[in-house]
Amino acid sequence: MAVSVGDNVYIESGVSTVEDVTIGSNVTNGAGSSVTKDIPIDAIVAGNHAKILHYKIPEKLVKRVWAIE
Repeated sequence: MAVSVGDNVYIESGVSTVEDVTIGSNVTNGAGSSVTKDIPIDAIVAGNHAKILHYKIPEKLVKRVWAIE
């Protein structure tokens, strides 16, 4: 099965992926990284055996969000 890539994905040079991997939408893959696991949406990944470095949407990092009036 081929790699499934979402919309608006930026893949830098030298990125390797294995089969049956899903890369979510709005993902940035760092140069030379090896993608061996699924990557969730809005993530920034890099490294050999790519790891999530950060999310593009800060709400994913906040556990409790309060409404601002």
